[in-house]
Amino acid sequence: MALKTKIKNIFESKRKKVRSNKKNKKQLNYTKNKIAQLASSTLVVPSYIDTNSQCFQILDSLPSSYIESFYQSQLSSFQPYSTGNIVVNQTDFQTLLTSQFRYADDVGHLSGRGQEQVMLDFANYHSNKTFVIQPDGISGIIHRGTNLFCLSGSVTQSYTAITTSQLSGVTGFSLLGAAPILAFSLPLMGGIFFAGCERLAADTVLQPVLIVARDVCLIPTKFFELAYNEILVGPVLRTMGIDAPINISSALKFGAGTRTVLGKAVNGTVKALANAGPERVINIWKWVMK
Repeated sequence: MALKTKIKNIFESKRKKVRSNKKNKKQLNYTKNKIAQLASSTLVVPSYIDTNSQCFQILDSLPSSYIESFYQSQLSSFQPYSTGNIVVNQTDFQTLLTSQFRYADDVGHLSGRGQEQVMLDFANYHSNKTFVIQPDGISGIIHRGTNLFCLSGSVTQSYTAITTSQLSGVTGFSLLGAAPILAFSLPLMGGIFFAGCERLAADTVLQPVLIVARDVCLIPTKFFELAYNEILVGPVLRTMGIDAPINISSALKFGAGTRTVLGKAVNGTVKALANAGPERVINIWKWVMK
């Protein structure tokens, strides 16, 4: 009786072992089939199998939202927009250029990706973006102050000249001779008006017409800016290391900021900085910020 029970237990043990092997084989076949489906699909997602035979998916590149969140945690002024524009101040932009490899290490530790792959992720993110550089420090204070003074002074002087004209009866070219600032301020206010209308009528048939009206009104402002920035005051400020241009016309057309840098230029600069010595790094930075 004992021998019969023993033989029965041996057969039962073998049956369980066969059942277990079939289960493992079935699980392995499922994993292989899953990989085959991924490989043959239209959107191929690279995969790997861990020690427990579980199938995981690896994204082709990090999502833009991930990179933007990381940049915002590192750069206080970093502000992305859905238009592809990124607003960042001058100091943070310099940090972004010179810290790419350190950032790649940090993101690599967080995401489990290699440094080279993360650098490609950053490059892909930059490629279709435009960086709008805002001045900071002394340059930022002077820049905001001069632009605000031009705008507020234009409105105030125009208001004073027009209300005085109502009392004195001075009109036409006589009024322009008495208040020559009107030749600058009235077109500027017209440019602001049409710029606002163009934003309201964006993506409509009226937008091109409003753009032309805005640009025509801003012609006197542009001439004044060129004289100020390139002949009168700008060269003196730049010799002191202060970059504070008056750029009201370009701000109304493209948005606030003293200059724009394309994302592809950012990628090229990062690559150049990686192979440059200390002196060349300074020259590259000066070239980018021209």
